[in-house]
Amino acid sequence: MKKNNSSLKRFNKLSSKSFLVILGFIAGYFAYEYYHVYPIPVASNKIEVCFTPGSPCENKIIQKIEEAQKEIHIQAFSFTSKPIFQALLRARERGVSIKVLSDIKQSQNRYSRIQDLKNIGVPVYFDKQPSYAHSKVMIIDDLYTITGSYNWTYSAQHRNSENVIFVESPEVSKKYTNNFYALLGKNG
Repeated sequence: MKKNNSSLKRFNKLSSKSFLVILGFIAGYFAYEYYHVYPIPVASNKIEVCFTPGSPCENKIIQKIEEAQKEIHIQAFSFTSKPIFQALLRARERGVSIKVLSDIKQSQNRYSRIQDLKNIGVPVYFDKQPSYAHSKVMIIDDLYTITGSYNWTYSAQHRNSENVIFVESPEVSKKYTNNFYALLGKNG
């Protein structure tokens, strides 16, 4: 009888461990699929990086806005930069379509340029999810993606230690654009 009990206990332990391993693989697979973590090859000469303070990241962002021909999608946590706002205003006057998704708290920030964009007819949407809409992304003409820790603010350029990555890749831009519209769908 003791032999059967110990065999049964070993079988139960083995079954439990096997079940946990299989469950782990299944959970990993679904997490991978959920977050769409697919590597996208990008040529190294298609990526530029910029760091503040000390580098003219704001000027580089403005240059990319000035080159825009069709559309600009922006995800902004904080946006107070007058030069970036003015570049977007000029882009809008050239007929470039602009859409903005920002954190809901920015609608009450008196220094935010979000309301200024809204006042000139730019569609502005607010992320109403309970957490912060903390992305800092600009997608230009389905080709350029600008992202990093850099908020669109004076402090990001002149005070804070920030980074900006400029990626020229339709594949990368598509991933960011899909994410933009997925978030818009949740908040539209």
